Amino acid sequence: MTSSWTGQVSSLFADARYVSPASSTQIDGLEAEFQVKIPEELRSLLSETDGVLANYSTPMIWSIQEITSQNRELRTEPTYPELYMPFTPLLFFGDDGSGNLFGYRVLAGIIRNLDVFEWDHETDSRSCYAYGLRGYFKRRSSGVGLISATEKL
Repeated sequence: MTSSWTGQVSSLFADARYVSPASSTQIDGLEAEFQVKIPEELRSLLSETDGVLANYSTPMIWSIQEITSQNRELRTEPTYPELYMPFTPLLFFGDDGSGNLFGYRVLAGIIRNLDVFEWDHETDSRSCYAYGLRGYFKRRSSGVGLISATEKL
């Protein structure tokens, strides 16, 4: 089994592209901005590459700048409270290229588990998509079924 995130993602997506790693200071800034501790798996991935493009250049994992920008906009856009349920219970980190977003659930300022949720932009529904980033990447590569908590890449 490949231990690096880029190795794992590349084993699932032949067209995966990466950028320079994010610094600890950048990751700490993200945590401070949204007052939430980033899960170790996302911290580790961002420390290896500040973003992942794959599957026809889909932004599977946004850069820290994009994570900050997208989450800030979702929380502060004045018209969104009239259109959508609140976004503060989610910290989004990527999308599918068609408007649906993926992120962790945040409860009382804590990401309590590694469930990855999908927000459907057309229905405003939020549903559990996969367990952890490994499950997220695996499901994105196959497009089938939920990944169980015990399943590995």
